[in-house]
Amino acid sequence: MKTFKYLSIYTVLATGVLVSSCNEDVEKIDNKIYVDGTTEVTSVLLDGEAETASYTLQAYIPQPTAQALTMTYAVDPSLVKVYNEVYKTSTIMLPEEYYSIADPVAEFEVGGGASPVSIVLQNLTAIDPDNVYCLPITVASASIPVLANKSTKYFVIRGASLINWTANLNENYLSLASPSAAEQAWKHAESYRRGSYPSGS
Repeated sequence: MKTFKYLSIYTVLATGVLVSSCNEDVEKIDNKIYVDGTTEVTSVLLDGEAETASYTLQAYIPQPTAQALTMTYAVDPSLVKVYNEVYKTSTIMLPEEYYSIADPVAEFEVGGGASPVSIVLQNLTAIDPDNVYCLPITVASASIPVLANKSTKYFVIRGASLINWTANLNENYLSLASPSAAEQAWKHAESYRRGSYPSGS
């Protein structure tokens, strides 16, 4: 009985130490803001028909806070160079007339997430489809620190050629094409793959 009693005491003590250690680990986690998204790059393929396209930036923090927080997004042209160096490409900055951010400020409610911020790409039919443009949007300021590798989103805009359509269908790129245009592009891609691409289409 004494052995069992000692084992029980040791078990309780060990459990208490483990819980205490876990709580300390949680407290040590930096509560930094991060921008949500499966990837930092959103590829936008132009179909020559859509005039505008809207996207949402959503930020989170790992642990709820006891006070309201704010953060502000901003377009940073200097990050185009960073993007080009990382991805070994040569995109150019998207001119100001092709995008807008109505309200770049996101607010975190007490114990909750941040309000979404809307990004609108506009005048898309006027964009030169022969160029590849980059629109880097990053967290410019915030009430608390921001996670560096989750603070920027790149929107890469290009013309939707047949090759891009095939990449879109196989790699889940975001396209601005209408369903009918997408269906037609798929048929053309399949015909091309089979070696029976119709002339004059």
